[in-house]
Order: sequence, then C-alpha cells, then structure tokens
Amino acid sequence: MARTRRAAQSAPQEVLVPEAEQPYAVPENWRWVRLGSTITLYRGVTYKKSDAHTSKQPNDCLILRGGNIQDGIINFFNDNIYVDMSFVKPEQLLQKNDIVIVTSTGSYKVIGKSAAVQEDFRDVAFGAFLTLARPLHIYNKVYIYYFFQSVFFREHLRRLASGTSINNLKTAHITECVFPLPPRAEQERIVARIESLFARLDKARGKVDAVLGRCAARKAALLHKAFSGELTAAWRKARGIGLESWEEKLSGQLFSYVTSGSRGWAKYYSEEGALFIRMGNLSHETIELNLSEVQHVKLPDDIEGQRSKLKNNDILISITADVGMVALVRDINFEGYINQHVALARPVSTVCPEFLALYLISDAGKKELKARQRGSTKVGLGLDDIKSLHLKMPTLAEQAEIVRILDELLARERRAQEAAERVAARIEQIKRAVLTKAFRGELGTNEPAEPAALTEQGSLSLA
Repeated sequence: MARTRRAAQSAPQEVLVPEAEQPYAVPENWRWVRLGSTITLYRGVTYKKSDAHTSKQPNDCLILRGGNIQDGIINFFNDNIYVDMSFVKPEQLLQKNDIVIVTSTGSYKVIGKSAAVQEDFRDVAFGAFLTLARPLHIYNKVYIYYFFQSVFFREHLRRLASGTSINNLKTAHITECVFPLPPRAEQERIVARIESLFARLDKARGKVDAVLGRCAARKAALLHKAFSGELTAAWRKARGIGLESWEEKLSGQLFSYVTSGSRGWAKYYSEEGALFIRMGNLSHETIELNLSEVQHVKLPDDIEGQRSKLKNNDILISITADVGMVALVRDINFEGYINQHVALARPVSTVCPEFLALYLISDAGKKELKARQRGSTKVGLGLDDIKSLHLKMPTLAEQAEIVRILDELLARERRAQEAAERVAARIEQIKRAVLTKAFRGELGTNEPAEPAALTEQGSLSLA
C-alpha cells in the first residue's frame, strides 16, 4: 500500500500538520490533522462542599469523578456525589458518544484514561479532574474514541503531564495532539474491523474476568473471616480463649506517629536518589508497595520533609482522591519519602504491623476509612481521621497467627490471580496492537481510490 507524508494541494491547509511534525507515514489518502479540529473540549468543574450530598434528591444531578472512569467503562457506583441541577451548566451533561478523560490525578498510570458515553443523560455531569471531548458530527465518533484508547495518544499525554504529585493535563495537550484522519468511509470500515476483532477478544476476557472475580471473592471472604475472628476460632478454642479477648481500640492508640508528606517536592525531583512514594504506588487490593514506576528525589539534610522519611513497618494510606489505598513498608533497603496525598502511620511495638495493614484493606477496615471521608468532588481524609478508626484487636499472639494463616492462603490465591492476569495482559496487548495497526492504516480496510480525507468534508479550522 502506498504511503506518503505529503498533503494534496486540495486539502485545507489550516488544519494540516506540517510534514516535520508527522510521526509516521499513513496511506496516501489520509491526512494528519490536529485533534482539536475534530472535537470540542469542556473542562470539569469543582462544586462547593455545601452544595454536594451523597443521597439523590429530586432534581439532582449525579457528578462523575475520576474514580468513575476505567479504560473504556464508566462506573456509576463509586461513592456517588449529587448536586442540584441548578448548579450544572447544560454542556456539562453527558451526551451519547462523548469521551470523558481523566486529566488530573496522582497516578501516572491513570492520567489520560478515558471512557465513551453510551447514551444521552439528563442527570449525569462530569466534575473535577475530568475533561470531556465531544466529537464533531462530520467524523465517526467511535473512530475518535478508539484513538483516545490508543497507545500513541496515551503516551502523548503521559509525556506532557506535569505536577509535583498530581499529574495535570492542559487543554492544549489534547487539542494540539496530531491525529491520523482517513476518509469518512474508511473511518467506518476501521471501526467495524476493530469491533469485530475486539468482540472475540472480549469473549476471552470475559472468561478471565470470571476467574479473577472468583479470586477476589475468595480473598475478601478470607479477610472477612480473619478480622471477624472466624479464621482463628479453633486456635482460640485450643487455648481456652473467647472472642471477648478482642478489644475495640482507637487507631491513635496503635500508632506512635502519624504524618503526611510535605508539599513543594518538584524542585527536588531527580533521575536518582531517594524514592518518592505517591498514590500510584499504593493499592486497594494488596498491602505490597508497587515500585514498578517511581519518582526519585534528592533532599538537603535540613529540609522539613525529613519527618516523612520511611522506616520498616510503616503503614502508608492514600488520603485524597482515591482514598484508602494501603501499603506496608517491609524490610526497607532504600531511602524513601511520601507526598502530601499519602499518610504515614507508624505502629507501636505492641501490635503486628502486617495485621494492621491487612485489616485496613478488609471490608471492616474499608468501612472505617470510608465513614471518615470528607468533601464532595474532592474526597479526603485528615490525619485525625487516621487516628480515630475503631479497630477490634485480638492479642498479639492471635494477630501473629492470623497473619501466618493469611500469608499461606493469600499466597495461593495470588498465584491463581497472577496466572489469570497474565492471560488478561496478553489480551490487552493484542488490543493495543490492533489499535496501533488501525491508526497506521494497516488493518487491510483502506481503499486508495477514495477521495482524500478532508476533501470530501470541507475546510475546518482548529478548535
């Protein structure tokens, strides 16, 4: 198939990308344009705490937030927040084929994540941390959506995201992105081909997700048994101990030190040095630190941030946006610090740190953390909240026994989960490859004799 970077003279020059900025060759009747010429962008807004509430009232509007957005999916069941419709501008209401993008987040992996709106909504709007892209009617809206899901676009956004601990995207980061535009009929053929291939992949992924769901259910059941006392009932019986040996305590009694990270770390960012732990390094599902992507910092000895230096057995908890993610610092062999969106809770010597960390990701621990969340569109926990959790604590010996049993049982579940995740990762890898080929014109759908893109649609100026 012939490919060229050269634009036909008949194409409207005001929307074309100069040849020097074209990242790769596409079919001859395609054109490189700015993404902003194909969409209208709207930024999310922050609503006042006094105007927001968690239970739906008449004439209320549901506010979509960053946590509601997964890759390709909108989750409407993530701690819903509502405001009266009078506070919402008409353009903030979601319409079918809108694309909602996460443009502010503490997680490098989440930045640029997007989802397509499947229907028109009269009572759902998007809030802070999100941007909405509304494709222009002359283009295939699904084709544009798939571009937002492509590796090319996601990597473009990640390179441009900036901030000390919250990654932020500007409107121009999206609108100025170069976009491979085929003729309209080819856009539709590409979409049909993608969806045919994805349907088969999604069927396989459904089977994998069922396995992962069973793993998650078994893990949740194990944690529930552990922190309700059921898991060690036989252990207590053998020692003549009753469940009354479990005492309710405030978490402030269990932590000798609680703090959060300092602000203004950007000037200390470095290619090497101490690890700077952010929200993306924590999880809701495990207490292990995820160090696959880390930021390094080099600090002067006298900086105030030294108070948040990590030690063995520290428990880390996310306290803004995606609240309640947890990690346990084990056998630390590195110098590390936390940012202002993470709390550090240092257990006293008379409790088992692993027991406490596992407790916090159990249903009982999550319930305690959720009950203390503050705010509307920007949810958060204060350090006093971390100290005021009501936790039922067994003896130190029983804590150790619970951890011993859980380590063994959870390791078995982890092996099953990791095997299923490898299959899921392979499916997603294939999907990414399909999209890469799609936006290079390599799916075998192009008709070279068709009029070039834009020539059949008229001249457009940049949005």
